Amino acid sequence: MMPNVLRYILVLSLCLISSGCAYTSEISKTRKVIEEETDSDFDTGVVVSMGPGLFQTAGWIANYVDDEDAQLASRLAYGIRRIKAGIYPVESIPDLEEFDIPEMDRFKRKGWKPALKVEDFNEVSWLLYRERHGRVSDLFVVVLTEDELVLARLQGNLDELLNVALTEVEEDGFQAFDLDFEYWFDNP
Repeated sequence: MMPNVLRYILVLSLCLISSGCAYTSEISKTRKVIEEETDSDFDTGVVVSMGPGLFQTAGWIANYVDDEDAQLASRLAYGIRRIKAGIYPVESIPDLEEFDIPEMDRFKRKGWKPALKVEDFNEVSWLLYRERHGRVSDLFVVVLTEDELVLARLQGNLDELLNVALTEVEEDGFQAFDLDFEYWFDNP
């Protein structure tokens, strides 16, 4: 039998690590808007929200791994404050050529700007960003395949994360949008 003190320490540790893990209605509402504006249908999926405790712990652990990629992951994790994500199975899919996320009212109204669009056979992905005080504070990822819709919103200090993502994509031969954001070019 576990002593009460150890039980409390375990519960407190889990709360700190998973701080903010809960359901988020923002992602579900976004799915509903996409369904309505594209005449598509998505099944009920899985939606989660992960808070800063998880990312700080992961960054701290990755910092002690003797690997260049782990060191980069550690730096990037410290910039993330929260991730809200949902995965929804597709019931009926819209025409992918007409699937234009940045043109949807919900995204325009909330100030989202396109950073990247990747189209592949039966798949389209969008990376949108939003700035606050000249820094990237939010990223929104939308991926639609013939099997599922994936939505993810990242919040935090995301300049370096977006810079790494765009660099990787351009190395793979994809083209990013001409961005209005000078930070990436002034601070490589």
